[in-house]
Amino acid sequence: MNKRRAIKGLTVYPENGKWAYRVASEPDPLTGRRIRPYKGGFSTEEAALRRAIEAKKILDTGRAPHPEKIRVREYFQEWLKAIEPNLKETAAQSYRDINHAYIEPILG
Repeated sequence: MNKRRAIKGLTVYPENGKWAYRVASEPDPLTGRRIRPYKGGFSTEEAALRRAIEAKKILDTGRAPHPEKIRVREYFQEWLKAIEPNLKETAAQSYRDINHAYIEPILG
């Protein structure tokens, strides 16, 4: 059996007669959480490995390899919550006003 060299943050493994992968990111600097995307159903180990490497490259650029669908309102609220501690109170209030005046009435 040919043993391939390990790639940090990448795991390829058999699952229910198919192959799957899991990619691990570095901890998010804001939340401390790691993103661990998973994908399965590949017919060969090589196919799973190729897709895992692609997903790892995307993840390393800061983007999600399997992005979740999120509504604009939810994204805005998460974004504001994350940056609010670094804003002046007047700037934070302006963003809250934008949320109240535009985002909530339209997307609420």
